[in-house]
Amino acid sequence: MESAAAPAPAPARARLAKALRNLPALVAALLLVGAVALAIFAPFVAPHAPDAVNLARRLLPPGAAGDPLGTDPLGRDVLSRVLFGARISLLVGGVTMLVAGLIGTCAGLLAGYFPGAVDDILMRLGDIVLSFPFLLLALIVVAALGPSVRNLIIVLVLRSWITYGRVVRSQVVEMREVEFVEAARALGAGHVRILLKHVLPRVAGVAVVVASFNMAEAIVYEASLSFLGAGVPPPTATWGGMLHDNLLYIATAWWTIVFPAAALTLVILALNVLGDWIRDALDPNLRL
Repeated sequence: MESAAAPAPAPARARLAKALRNLPALVAALLLVGAVALAIFAPFVAPHAPDAVNLARRLLPPGAAGDPLGTDPLGRDVLSRVLFGARISLLVGGVTMLVAGLIGTCAGLLAGYFPGAVDDILMRLGDIVLSFPFLLLALIVVAALGPSVRNLIIVLVLRSWITYGRVVRSQVVEMREVEFVEAARALGAGHVRILLKHVLPRVAGVAVVVASFNMAEAIVYEASLSFLGAGVPPPTATWGGMLHDNLLYIATAWWTIVFPAAALTLVILALNVLGDWIRDALDPNLRL
């Protein structure tokens, strides 16, 4: 009689568990890399210009010759518009993440390290911005400056830096009086050196986690504002704009809604999964 198979060694089980835990993050990272690559090379990958109108080919279903994802009510190729829409969404999300992250991290470092007037001014400024509903704030700014990619980024940065600032501030407050900071101060290190060499490296991981979720949030806001007509003006292809333009055709031409909505959903989902993985990877209690 054959003996039962021996159980897998503990190290092998640990490696398998770690690989399975990292698999969603790997898939999300590959999806994001693919989305960025398609956005960058959209002019070479897209079968048509995104704004090329051809009323003779309007509302063709997916699979039509030359238009693999069909066409919209103006005869524009849906695949081409989805690819070029990715450029706008990723550009807005990426620039917002970088600019808001830089401003918010600096504000959080200063507010946490210098209690009193500096902390009060920066945090109260954040409270003032948060007191306005975001869509109302966005509509006010767009009405004053006009709809454009630049103005949309300004609105999103104005809203997003506060999240970085508050999270980083909370971390800096905890380490302001710890031993290594006190030792550096006793050795004559200035405030700038302490912040850049000793404090910033220890809060950078938290800022990265915030950045991943902030980029997803910025893409959602961009799509929402474009859907409401307050984002990137037409005829520029955007995912939110495609949803707005084709909403009346959802029952008769589902492909004009489903494909841009699917692209938006996949990118947002990938960013959130990657953000969760980064957060778990930085948490020592969750490491195997």
